[in-house]
Amino acid sequence: MIPIRVELFIGPNKGLFMKAIKKKRTSYKKLMLINSLLDIKKSLKQNINNLNERGKLDLIEKDPASIKKIKGKLNQKFLLKAIKESFGDCFRYIKDPSLIIMKAAINQNAYNIKYIKNPSEELQLLALKIVDGVEDILQMIENPTEKVMLKAIKDNFYNYLEIKNPSKEVQLFAIKLAMNEKDEDIITRYGNKFSQEVLLETVKYDSNCLEWIKNPSEEIQLIAVNQNAWTISDINYPSEKVQLAAIKQDPEVIEIIDNPTEAVQLESLKQDPDNIWFFRKPTEKAKLLAISHIPKYINELSNPSKELIKQAYLKDKNSVSIDILKKHSEKFLLELSRLNTLKEVLN
Repeated sequence: MIPIRVELFIGPNKGLFMKAIKKKRTSYKKLMLINSLLDIKKSLKQNINNLNERGKLDLIEKDPASIKKIKGKLNQKFLLKAIKESFGDCFRYIKDPSLIIMKAAINQNAYNIKYIKNPSEELQLLALKIVDGVEDILQMIENPTEKVMLKAIKDNFYNYLEIKNPSKEVQLFAIKLAMNEKDEDIITRYGNKFSQEVLLETVKYDSNCLEWIKNPSEEIQLIAVNQNAWTISDINYPSEKVQLAAIKQDPEVIEIIDNPTEAVQLESLKQDPDNIWFFRKPTEKAKLLAISHIPKYINELSNPSKELIKQAYLKDKNSVSIDILKKHSEKFLLELSRLNTLKEVLN
């Protein structure tokens, strides 16, 4: 004997459940689930046009596509109920929906906007408001307006990556947003998503962002060092042109330039001879120029050439240490003495 509660529940499927119970293969909970699925299957076979409004809505909730089978024109009130009942899933099957219907569908599920051809800016902004920063919403919008793009980027920078052929204004907005939020990782990882022109504008806006740009062009490098010479530290193997531009901005930047060219060394010394103390590998011409201003620098050199010693001695004979002089022949020392005497006579 089947319990009354089960008898009432299984209804027209009594034979099937009697068989299942006799064989002891199915639990009570499983029977309930199977019965529910069978009822759904049965309802799906029904002709939706033979149902009353409540029946139609129940069927649409279970099978959103069934709304296509309803004959005749559906009024707006019914469509709004159907959208609500199906959580917006039936919207894609509605032909020529009104603005009110489109708004209702988007309010239920923002992704319904992908079923709207050329949605208005109002609808696009509504979808953005509903998703509140979800990254992939722009993929769903056909021809998003610039205002919508900017709003999407403001909500979530990564929406920028979904924009095809963004305008200069959109690119600048995105990159400045990343900079203001100090999210340099964005520029480092996605610098190739910005045009050269925009990167130039960005460096003009803040030269410090140079460190976030992979393989910046020489033009970008020049803009950066002309604003802040010390940004040269963010450049791998700067060209002589870039080095000279940095030196002209601040000659002391020579101390952070690896292997400056001779022209760069000389330019640095012309602006400030004391910069020689920053040189790791000064060229012979750089040494000569430095000694012409700072004779005592000769004593910092190991095995200075005779030409350098002469330059220092003529500038200030007391600047050359005895240790340096002792390393040279008497003939060379006499030559130094004669040069100094000649200098004194000429003066």
